[in-house]
Amino acid sequence: MITEQTRRPAGGQRPTVTVVIPAYNEEATLAETITSIRSQSRPPDRIIVVDDCSTDGTGTVARSLGVDVLRPERNQGTKAQAQNVALPHIDTDITVTIDADTTLKADALEQLVAPFERDPAISLASGYLVPRHLNTVWERGRLVEYLFGLELHKMAQSAAGAPVVCSGAFSAFRTEVLRAHHGFDAGTMAEDLNFTWKVHTTGGKATFVEQAVCYPVDPPDWPTYFRQVDRWLRAFFQNLMIYWRSLHRKPMLAAFIWTAVAEAFLFPLAVLAALYALLIAEVHFGAQWARWGALFFGVDVALVTAFTVRGGIRAGRLWIALRSIPHYYLLKLVNAALWWRGFYLEVLCGRRLSMWEKGH
Repeated sequence: MITEQTRRPAGGQRPTVTVVIPAYNEEATLAETITSIRSQSRPPDRIIVVDDCSTDGTGTVARSLGVDVLRPERNQGTKAQAQNVALPHIDTDITVTIDADTTLKADALEQLVAPFERDPAISLASGYLVPRHLNTVWERGRLVEYLFGLELHKMAQSAAGAPVVCSGAFSAFRTEVLRAHHGFDAGTMAEDLNFTWKVHTTGGKATFVEQAVCYPVDPPDWPTYFRQVDRWLRAFFQNLMIYWRSLHRKPMLAAFIWTAVAEAFLFPLAVLAALYALLIAEVHFGAQWARWGALFFGVDVALVTAFTVRGGIRAGRLWIALRSIPHYYLLKLVNAALWWRGFYLEVLCGRRLSMWEKGH
């Protein structure tokens, strides 16, 4: 139940904040998420859990912790639609979405909301992701993937005013902008990517807040990893087919996206060429080709290591991040294969993914 007490601002002229947690069968992690939100240096004014017709004790856990619980009559089918259930009930300035398996650093919410106070043009902001568990090759590879991607790509994108995606794991939205766009679009399987591109191509402004650290639960095994990354990559192609004509409205965004597309398509060829130069060409053409192959791998490993060190220090995960670099390269090869699979299914075959599955 939403009460008058939950509607009161946190104090002063600070923007008021509602945190929305979409949840389907999340009783195992939801309590930690809510406790983490409540313990923030700047707690939200309201917390709403959308219990999307869970078959476990998700709703019971949420109600026992005193937050507002909304349960639609039927399962909404996607995270986007579940989050939209909460939108008519939000009357605060800022809406923050967070996954039901994600916890926050003590000042993460304060840091994430700060740009909205400084810049009235900000429509959307996202935080810094660090995997909570680091027990398997998939989780450790994801750690380096996050650190490298956030420290290099996301920082560059943010500096250019064009973050490519504001992750749905932990992002903040100006509520009036959410309403203007009628909430999240359920037409693709990645509502966060869709809304980020929608903001960019309609004149809005998005930013990345590296101080706003969150800790999601990432896939611990291959079947879960496959479901998550397959959805991400196929949803990327779904959104690209929607927005490719309008990306020119934000030239830097278009540059980052098309560069990523080219890199993804060319990566397998570059690896094969480097392996050929390193392992085979020396026999036929001499040591110079082997040196070119070694240079390719050496530069890439040095770049990944440098930014992993920077991110590992920031995240307090330096040593395990360094030990996880080989896992990252395994994931990179797997992701390349899934990228081509997604291109084949979504673009060439038109077999559109329409079932939303979470990565756990």
